[in-house]
Amino acid sequence: MVATGTCGVDSVSEIRLDARQSGVRAVYVIEVRGRGDATEVAKLFRELESHVQARQLSSGRLVSYAVEAHAADSAILDAIEDVLRDSCAFVIVHRVFDDVAVRVLTELCRETGSRMMAMPRCGICGKPEPFPATSVILSNGPEAPPIDRGYCARCTAVAARPTNGEFVRSLLAADRRGFGHLAEARFERHPSHRSPVRFRVGL
Repeated sequence: MVATGTCGVDSVSEIRLDARQSGVRAVYVIEVRGRGDATEVAKLFRELESHVQARQLSSGRLVSYAVEAHAADSAILDAIEDVLRDSCAFVIVHRVFDDVAVRVLTELCRETGSRMMAMPRCGICGKPEPFPATSVILSNGPEAPPIDRGYCARCTAVAARPTNGEFVRSLLAADRRGFGHLAEARFERHPSHRSPVRFRVGL
C-alpha cells in the first residue's frame, strides 16, 4: 500500500529518486460486449508487459487503456491497434495522452454509463499522469507505508538541478502536498550506482 499524506522531517528516514525515460504513448478506447471481451483485452495488455506499460482508464461498456512503449517504438502501438481492430467492433485510438484524450474519454464514459477509474496525477501541476517521468518515494522503514509522489515530464524538466540531491529538494519544494520543510534535512547518499537513487535523511 502506498500512502499519499504528508509527514514531518523526523518521520522520514529514507528518500528514493526514480527517474525514467518517457516513451511514445497512445490511448485505446474499446467498446466491449461483456465481461468476456473485457477479459480478453486485459489479457492482451498483460501479455505485452515486457514491451509496454499499460494502465486501465475506464471500465464498463467502454474499456480504455493508456499505453507507453518502453522505447520510442511506435510499431508496437500500431500492432496493438491492429489486434484490437481485428477483434473488436469499435475502437478509438488517440496517439498521445493529453487533456483532449482525458476530456473525450470522460464524455464517452458519461454517454455510455462507463466508469472512469482513479488516475495518478502529477504532484506539482496536478494533471493526470499515468506514467510519471520521476517518482520520489519517502519512507520510514519497512513497516511504514511509503509516500510515493510522481511528477510529469514537464514539471520534472522545470525542477531539474545539477545534482540528484538538489533535484529531490527542488521537486519536494514544488510539490502541492507541502514537503518543502525537507529542504533543511541532511541527505546522505547510499553508496550505490543502481536505480533508484537512495538517500538517508537526517535532521
